[in-house]
Amino acid sequence: KFRSMLSTDDIMTAEGRERLADLVETAGRLSIPMVSIPGGGVEDASEEDVASCVDRLAILTQRAERADVRLGLYAHEGSIAYNLARIGAILDAIQSPALGFYYSGYHFHRAGDSPVGALESLAGRLCNVYFNCGEDPGGAGEPFWAPEMDLPAICDALNGVGYDEEIMLIYLGLDARTPGPVVAGLTRARDALDAMFS
Repeated sequence: KFRSMLSTDDIMTAEGRERLADLVETAGRLSIPMVSIPGGGVEDASEEDVASCVDRLAILTQRAERADVRLGLYAHEGSIAYNLARIGAILDAIQSPALGFYYSGYHFHRAGDSPVGALESLAGRLCNVYFNCGEDPGGAGEPFWAPEMDLPAICDALNGVGYDEEIMLIYLGLDARTPGPVVAGLTRARDALDAMFS
């Protein structure tokens, strides 16, 4: 049984709004409890665009409530919801329990925020967690992107906020023609993560 779905559709476009609404409805019909979504738009959005994004997310959140689905908003460079300030403002504006937060320390690190500080600030809305692993586009290697981050501190913070749900490993950046290298990379990442949590 699937526990979640993820979309990269942009809620700021008409097509993206419709696809996200369809995905929420599909998740509800299939009894899949969570749909992870981006903020859409662009980092240097105007205040008017940020307000429009909040309005659109609020409407989607209402649809999620009716479908008995929880949305997990994730931070991502390039989008309106790219850093702690923007994510925090969106979550503050939409107080529904149907809108939570899907955490990855990597994207806060990229935005110049403290990954641990971001996690602690948003802990009350935390609904899912993922780690980017695989071949770092900056050439840092495996198993995790941005290994200069204090990954053990992030794991300690997850324990500190009481998160004990699923942790996803999203394996990216490997041009593999067979699943073998991806499976090996995920195994290395899982072993490393297990060691940090123990």
